[in-house]
Amino acid sequence: MKWKTILHGYLFLNCISTLICSLGFVVASQAKNEDAYISAIQLSYAGRAFIGFALFLFLVNLCHIYLPKWFSIFLVCSQAAIYGSILTMKSHSLYYKNIQFSMDESFPVFRHDNGIMHHYFTLLMIFYITAGIGVLIYRLRHEKRKTARKRLNMVMTAIIVESAFYTIQITGILPITKYMDLNIIGFPTSTIFMFIAIFKYNLLGTDEIIREFMIDRLPEAIIAVNTEGMVEYFNEPAKRLYPDLSLSSGTIPDDITDALLSDSSITINNHIYTPRRKQPYI
Repeated sequence: MKWKTILHGYLFLNCISTLICSLGFVVASQAKNEDAYISAIQLSYAGRAFIGFALFLFLVNLCHIYLPKWFSIFLVCSQAAIYGSILTMKSHSLYYKNIQFSMDESFPVFRHDNGIMHHYFTLLMIFYITAGIGVLIYRLRHEKRKTARKRLNMVMTAIIVESAFYTIQITGILPITKYMDLNIIGFPTSTIFMFIAIFKYNLLGTDEIIREFMIDRLPEAIIAVNTEGMVEYFNEPAKRLYPDLSLSSGTIPDDITDALLSDSSITINNHIYTPRRKQPYI
């Protein structure tokens, strides 16, 4: 399946992961023995293990933050290793250990200690949450458009809601967490806020599609700055030309402006580039 933009793909992966996670929770609530419960957990984690990952990549691309290829590969390998330890949890204690299953009347109770891979997954989720909120705050600080700020605020609300339920669950500050995983509420609730951002504030609207097909794919490096000299947009060739380029990058716009005013060239990695100012077609 070919997506209109990469944002569509990451958001779709997040929604499908949330659906599978919720389905696994429902199946687990009907389990009558340990094997059935573990199978339901493995089904649930087929989605849950990738919710934070997909959401993080979505936020990074939404805020136009450069993510090194090696780091993306590292995250993919980490997610694969975590889910692999879940699929094989019966033969080791890397994810869960000291497992105990019982029935409290008709409700299954699954008690366990956490293994090293569970701790690693928790740390990874904390990273996804804090880094995601961080890039959103960074983007909000430099976003001047009213609608865009509302859109980002709605996405921020979704992340905060999801992280709040996740924090309550892993800390166990509420007694209910012993019998119920509150993420079954947190994940779908955050998805609702994401849908509001999509349909009310045009999160994945035509402007993103046009940019993907008409500007992002141009062979020339394009950097757009606002009246304050801060970078508002750059395409992939510009990112390759300036690996350190990010929204509101410091000296890069000034260097290009100086070259334009003096009609001179810029040397990058032994290559000579001559910037040209382009007037937009209206």
